[in-house]
Amino acid sequence: GITPMLTFLATSPNDDDEHNYGLRCASALRNLLLVNANHERMVRDGVIQAIVRLFYSDDTMTKQHCAAALRNITYNHKFRRLLVDSGAISVIIEDSK
Repeated sequence: GITPMLTFLATSPNDDDEHNYGLRCASALRNLLLVNANHERMVRDGVIQAIVRLFYSDDTMTKQHCAAALRNITYNHKFRRLLVDSGAISVIIEDSK
């Protein structure tokens, strides 16, 4: 699926400001996670941990997309414990400040 590729790009070191792959990946993940049917497979592929790591970039828009993507997962009760355990809730709270 697309999730492993996006999570790889999102968490790979990137000095290419022109393309800003982190921002693009965060935006794509946010959009994909708007659909509840995508949650299970994407979570199984490690998307929560990848988004949490990506959040700690220096780019404000990337942070906002990451927090929104994680908020989309909070609507799915099956993954709430994983969100707490992975530090995702802290990311959501930090973004709301």
